[in-house]
Amino acid sequence: MQNIPIARTSLTEAEINSVLDPLRSAQMERAGAILAERRRLAARYDADLAWLRTPATHAVHMLSFYQQKYQVQPQAFPNAWAANECSISLPLFHGLLPEEQEYVIEAVRR
Repeated sequence: MQNIPIARTSLTEAEINSVLDPLRSAQMERAGAILAERRRLAARYDADLAWLRTPATHAVHMLSFYQQKYQVQPQAFPNAWAANECSISLPLFHGLLPEEQEYVIEAVRR
């Protein structure tokens, strides 16, 4: 069995899995509720911000990894740059409170 070093301690793959398996199982048990909540949040955004229903785009060349690796400047791809600069991503995470979503909606409306 292979030892995997973790923070100055070597654990076997089986030991790591014995710790992670219950966490994975708990996440899978919650998956349905998490997806339902995301659908509810998305439906609220759709209802209140219907005019904003164009897909967001993120230009890969704008990410620091690609800028550093390929020495690419943001304006090197002007259309991708413009799409990136004109896009927003709305928060859509498990645990977003209704009042937090209302705050986002009101801020976008302004």
